[in-house]
Amino acid sequence: MFKGNISDLLPHDAPMVLLDRYISSDDAELTAEVDVSSKTMFCAPGKGVPAYVGVEYIAQAVSAFNGLTDWKSGGKIRPGFLLGSRKVDLRADYFPIGSTLTVQVRMSFNDGEMVVFDGQIFQDDTMLVKARLNAYQPANPEEFIKSAQEQYG
Repeated sequence: MFKGNISDLLPHDAPMVLLDRYISSDDAELTAEVDVSSKTMFCAPGKGVPAYVGVEYIAQAVSAFNGLTDWKSGGKIRPGFLLGSRKVDLRADYFPIGSTLTVQVRMSFNDGEMVVFDGQIFQDDTMLVKARLNAYQPANPEEFIKSAQEQYG
């Protein structure tokens, strides 16, 4: 069982690690938490974090799920690429300062490189955001990045 810091599962550097804690996971899902404070990245003074940032929280939970899979196999944590989001349902304008958010993701499709996850963000028992994310985790991310840089500059 993973007992480390969630940042150990993400191919991100501070300050872009937006999740605070790994809570649990199984073969198809992962749960993490975010504590919203006035110092939280993207926090609007007196309002909180815009709910659309929740799409990134869900994307990072997907990345943590994939990172955990890499960690369990003893491999290097590989980057993935968010291809898009669908069915985004924002049920709040902001995540309030002082709240703790629960971010849950569940894999609904995986062909080895392409994955689809359904994600939800809750404050207590209230769902604030729901979205489906499509992501790509190539077998050789360095080669993919090099090819993209050559093609698109």
